[in-house]
Amino acid sequence: MYIQFLLLILLTGLFVWLKSHPQQSFKTGSVLWVPAMLGSVLIFNIVVDGQGYFGTGVFETQRRLDTNTKMDAYEALSTKPEALILGSSRSQAMPTAPFTTLCGLQGFNAAMGGAKVEENYAFFQYVMENAPPSIIVWGLDLWALNNYSVIGMELVGSPLYWHMSPDPILILRNYGTLISRQFDAELLNSNINLLYSSLQGTLNPTYLNIDAYGNIIPIESAEPPSSNLANASEFSLYAGYTGLLPARQTMLEDVLTSAEANAIPVAIFIPPMHATRIQLYEAQPIYRDRHAEVTDYLDMLTTQYPSFVWYDFTQVSAFDGIEDNFWDASHPRYENSQLILEAILKDLC
Repeated sequence: MYIQFLLLILLTGLFVWLKSHPQQSFKTGSVLWVPAMLGSVLIFNIVVDGQGYFGTGVFETQRRLDTNTKMDAYEALSTKPEALILGSSRSQAMPTAPFTTLCGLQGFNAAMGGAKVEENYAFFQYVMENAPPSIIVWGLDLWALNNYSVIGMELVGSPLYWHMSPDPILILRNYGTLISRQFDAELLNSNINLLYSSLQGTLNPTYLNIDAYGNIIPIESAEPPSSNLANASEFSLYAGYTGLLPARQTMLEDVLTSAEANAIPVAIFIPPMHATRIQLYEAQPIYRDRHAEVTDYLDMLTTQYPSFVWYDFTQVSAFDGIEDNFWDASHPRYENSQLILEAILKDLC
């Protein structure tokens, strides 16, 4: 529907142009008009920037990159925290309070939605340039090391991108991918609606709501886990995932090497899933293979880095967690997240 609408606009514009320039041929008009229209679409989407990738700031965006939100919060602290939480959205509910109660340290939760190894690697590099932490706890998703998604795409548009130290070819590829996405007709339609809502004052942006130390401000809810506990579409995360990507392994190992050199203990844990989701996943050979591959890899790393430990918390029983304390099938709530951190810090502090 959106594609047809965009083509209709292009053809209508070409027809109007030819009517006003009868001396020009259709071929000449096409050569001039089509690039002009595509350029207009690109400029419009960059200016509106509904997903917050370009940071143009002309209009309020629908969302703001978690990388920027966490980086701004860290920069605003006059005294930098001594403990660091890394990870994806599955670690965002982890409170920093146990660092204080069990270790006497101030923590910061730097977990970012959708983060794989490279986003966490970039934040680690950024923190090391400012104030190296005393402890690092990292929630590593099984797909964080995947060999199918493009490295760094979630970092494009964030100052953290340059802490990832990508090679020039990767920079060009990522920005090329981002630019090409701006010609998606559905994105254009979304940005038109967003601009209208912004001008009308009815926009309801979705920003990460955190306190000064990166903790998500709790939303009190006694509701059970949502109904998508066995949603097979979630298995798309493993589509095309045939092994670990060496470049992501190198980044993880660079973190451990730097931490070892600075006497910083690092604890990695595999975040838990609800029992219903585990039952669904364990029936799939691809999940069993990737789980075994990641755990074997982490076991190998413990032999190389004495200050590194890791925990398989896929099952809530591994940390004496609460079976139904999940927002959905794979995102633990505050209580389970706190129990995970306490179980780790009892070994580290």
